[in-house]
Amino acid sequence: MDFVLVCPKNDEESLQILKIAEALDIPMIVSDQPHGARLEKETGLADRIKQVNPKATEVVIVEIPGPEVEAQLEASGLKVTIIDHHQYDELDRSNEKSSLEQFLDVFGVDDVRLGELDFDAKMVRAVAAIDRGFVWELKNEPLTEQERKRALAYYRALTMELGPERREREEAAARAAWENRTQKAGVIVVESDDEQTSI
Repeated sequence: MDFVLVCPKNDEESLQILKIAEALDIPMIVSDQPHGARLEKETGLADRIKQVNPKATEVVIVEIPGPEVEAQLEASGLKVTIIDHHQYDELDRSNEKSSLEQFLDVFGVDDVRLGELDFDAKMVRAVAAIDRGFVWELKNEPLTEQERKRALAYYRALTMELGPERREREEAAARAAWENRTQKAGVIVVESDDEQTSI
């Protein structure tokens, strides 16, 4: 395999990507950066890529923007594939598909293959939907009400794998944001400046 995957482990979607990548035996570098990860903070990245897979000709980078480092990697002879769907202050990497969906596309993983790897394809697709359009996006997926409830439980189980304190921290941040909500033109606005917590 001539790939190396560079992916954070900072939310449910990235954790799901890493689990599938591990099942596929994809060589990878797991970033310990929280949300807001930047490629320039991944020190010695080119050397680490070669250590992980000396035959690597392509690096697939998930949600860690860094155009300058990306250009340096390309100049070193690596093909750089970006998986992202976010808009950053200075960089628009918006995409209709979630990063998980893009990852599945890049590596040619369909629902049958997910099943062969012992993943429940509906639950994997539900994680992608939640990341793409938040919890209410599940209503647009071909899921029964029972499957939606199971999807939420699956998603929360991924949350707990990220650390047992995470649920308490997220719930406290969500509660604080809700208590400070405002209403503008009939729309409830909930804001949080907690950059370390996904709510």
